[in-house]
Amino acid sequence: MEVPVWGAYWELLLGWALAMALDTACGVCAALRERSALWEGLRADLWAKAGMAAVALVATGADHLMKYAMEHLPLLALPGEYQGLLCPLVLAWYALVELRAAGEKALRLGAPAPKWLFQLLTAGRDRLEAAGEASSGSDGGG
Repeated sequence: MEVPVWGAYWELLLGWALAMALDTACGVCAALRERSALWEGLRADLWAKAGMAAVALVATGADHLMKYAMEHLPLLALPGEYQGLLCPLVLAWYALVELRAAGEKALRLGAPAPKWLFQLLTAGRDRLEAAGEASSGSDGGG
């Protein structure tokens, strides 16, 4: 799959990476402020982020495999060229999840935030979820 250096994939990947870094930084600050067990929460958070990275790689691999199959197997041909669907949806979904988590940790630090910000982040995540389910014909049963 040809991906331009600053194409949508890379922008989504960079956005997700920055959101993960922000969430981690807010989590560390909140743990320090609350004098809670920093390492235990950080370790669990980093394991979850490693799992997200694995899922993002699975989505990327699936996009590449689907593009290859559609280019080389006539039975799978589509009217247009397959540009990838899974990885962008997964990366955008993860970025919204991380931004909401960072915002919630910022609230624990005492930062004021509008309630609608979290509602919009949740609505965006839910719309991405619905778009993925609609494109797969899934009912969300996993």
